[in-house]
Amino acid sequence: MGMALEDMLSWALHTPDLSKGNVLIHARTPERKGNLVEAITWNTGEHRPELHLLPRDHIIPTWDQGFYEIRDLQKICQNEPRLHELGVRIIRVPYARSTMNIEDEPEADQEFLRREQRYVLWAIGPKEMKDILPWPFIRGSKNDQRNSPTRMARLRLGLYRHSAEDKIKIMNMFLAEKKIALDSEWTNAPTYDELAMVTYMIDDSTMRSGAFITIPHPEMTLAVPTSRGTFDTALHYEPELLSLGTALSDLSSRERPLWYVGQNLGTYDLAKIRKSTGYKPGIGLKKKTTKQGTTWIEIPAIPRNKGGGFYMRFDVSGAFVVDYAPLFQKFASLPNNKLETIARYWLNEEYTKLTHTSTDEFMLSPQQDPYANLERMMQKAKTLKTTSTQEALSTFNDTIIYATQDTQLHMLIGTTPVDGITLLEDIEWGHMLLECYPSQICATSKKRQSLDFWTGRVFDNLHTYGDRQMPFADKKWESFSYEQQGLSDITFPHICRGTGSGTLIQPTPYHHGLMPIIEGYDFAKAFLHHLQGTSPKHRDMLIQMLDMFLMKPAYDLAHITENERTDWFFGKIYGFKLVEWPDRGNIRACQEGLDSSRQALQELIRKEQVINHSDKYILLRGDVDIPALEETGIAYKRGEGRYISHSRGSFAIAINDNPNETIVQGIDFYGRKGYKTLLEQKAISALYNAFFKGQGLEQCSDIVQQARDALNHTDDPNIREHLLFSRNKAPRDFHDYRATAHNQRRIQVLIREGILQGETYPYGYGITPDGENYEYDAETFLLSETRVATDWYLNKFFGPHGRRGRNSAEGSLSQILLAIRQPHQTTLNLT
Repeated sequence: MGMALEDMLSWALHTPDLSKGNVLIHARTPERKGNLVEAITWNTGEHRPELHLLPRDHIIPTWDQGFYEIRDLQKICQNEPRLHELGVRIIRVPYARSTMNIEDEPEADQEFLRREQRYVLWAIGPKEMKDILPWPFIRGSKNDQRNSPTRMARLRLGLYRHSAEDKIKIMNMFLAEKKIALDSEWTNAPTYDELAMVTYMIDDSTMRSGAFITIPHPEMTLAVPTSRGTFDTALHYEPELLSLGTALSDLSSRERPLWYVGQNLGTYDLAKIRKSTGYKPGIGLKKKTTKQGTTWIEIPAIPRNKGGGFYMRFDVSGAFVVDYAPLFQKFASLPNNKLETIARYWLNEEYTKLTHTSTDEFMLSPQQDPYANLERMMQKAKTLKTTSTQEALSTFNDTIIYATQDTQLHMLIGTTPVDGITLLEDIEWGHMLLECYPSQICATSKKRQSLDFWTGRVFDNLHTYGDRQMPFADKKWESFSYEQQGLSDITFPHICRGTGSGTLIQPTPYHHGLMPIIEGYDFAKAFLHHLQGTSPKHRDMLIQMLDMFLMKPAYDLAHITENERTDWFFGKIYGFKLVEWPDRGNIRACQEGLDSSRQALQELIRKEQVINHSDKYILLRGDVDIPALEETGIAYKRGEGRYISHSRGSFAIAINDNPNETIVQGIDFYGRKGYKTLLEQKAISALYNAFFKGQGLEQCSDIVQQARDALNHTDDPNIREHLLFSRNKAPRDFHDYRATAHNQRRIQVLIREGILQGETYPYGYGITPDGENYEYDAETFLLSETRVATDWYLNKFFGPHGRRGRNSAEGSLSQILLAIRQPHQTTLNLT
């Protein structure tokens, strides 16, 4: 399987010869493999992944000691036959100051350095060595798991330990590799009877496109019209789900793409396809015959990893999975994560799906849910199971066109140059900077990614554990934010509620203040140079990646005390030192840099008129001197346009340069988040759309008035249906909700009723015979005998009623109208 083990280890520990074509892309510890690690390399010459099983080394250090004590201890270890049998290597490393070799120094200075320098020994080998090593080696204990050999297991190889030039060369090779976009559609039916359709597009010179379907259909090529012309899609009929999975596995095995791209690909499609069809796109595939037929087994198995928030993602061994849904949710402040919204934002063009035939049911109005409509079409096409009517065939052809257009859009989003750079290129820069995998860029939380990067980098430069202090508390790290530390000591004026034209800037005090950190890492310097030459859209994403890189050093700087023994920044909170920046003066340089950045940002805020701000953006009014601003390095211009501002951190702005680009901060633009009724969802969406499309104040007032009128006609069943809560499926089982979420009424109802994941429980607020408000299930709430708690809904929609009228700023609907109409008032006459 590729290189010999000795060559692999030699290659992995040094900068690889890229001309040979083997580049490590993934390494993980498989289950039940003992001390072995699965290392997956990409052979750029043959365009395929290769699997290697390598021994996993553990590192056990000693405490720091003088030169002569360490020399005597090293002799003892070298004369221990049991350590030789285990293949343990003993390495002497200077502690803390540098990695210098005394023998390379002038002979006159060598004796002095031996007396003054402190050293540690590293024992590198299997974890069984801990029972043989002499007493000065750290053994670990129940109270200090940092010192356990398992915790300190290091795979001393990686794609990322290269020079900046080599990393850029690897990036260019990876970006030239084959890509595949996947999308799947399913009917809501029992697993073994559901209709499945998996569309794919391969990004090569021919832009090949195809669809695997489980409905009887002639093998043919279907012309698919799109906004960029017509392309052909090859249809492959598979009689059952198992054969569909085998056909997909054959496709993956034959094409061997390095990149898998799609919307909800890692969080839904890969999981659904694998569960239902047995699709195995991993490397080392082999066929297995069962009673159900021939299928595939992947070696190694595809891991399912936990992502940020509620996301769970599937990886593909030997490939990079790029899922746009969590990616854009993390890096782009969009009104929603719909594919159409992402496409309009990133590609800067209107996106409308085109049809092949004139099936009336396929033609959608803006109010219709396209995915619900697609499912209805597939159910209608199910008649193909029993009859091949022309109507059913035409309907199903439209479903194929509908899904294939989505697949093409997935490919375009990732590979189309926008201002000369592709989205996948941005991801490549980020995963090289943060020394992770592209799927982690897409799904892992920013804080987690920053912590993982620095933890791994510190361990790889391990000297000793020194002071036995535990690392920083997780609660402290969770409470750390860019705004609290990066913008601390900055005084912001009061928030201006209202509307107008403004300029959005993205502050970057980390970049300016922590320049010694960037200067100490050559690829970070290349990354910063690349960032400064990009357009605002790309720069927005790259700035956040550089923030992730600098977040942990900024955290450490924020906790440095005057006590020099508590040197958190250079590792005594970890108990060891970094070798990249051994000069203690860098701590003061970083502190002074951050202070000067804050002062410069404070001067900017004093000079400009601040409308609103969040931990990511600052919204300014008036003419801003952008060239002078960007020259300082403390902020970049994101765009300018019409805005609406609510409370602190809650605003939205439509960028003038791109009519499809709306930046949202802290605003539920479509009324989908939290505790919302269907009436609120529609009204909130209509209010924002009316404002940003310039439809005027009168229409906004009419929308709110229609909502008020609805509450005066609650005897109408249609009105009552729009007052129901929790129409969506429960995201997880009732017993899995965290205690901190139990104060939400919706969660309380789900727990009380024992609602499981995937189940729905619509309910509304009525009045009991005793006059109390109560949550009724949908069936009871919709009965005409149940009285609706109208006052309760009025308070929720338009704010609680007080002595001076309603506090409109707390109403889900009236607060929007308040910002549009009366920026300096807190109440509106809505009676």
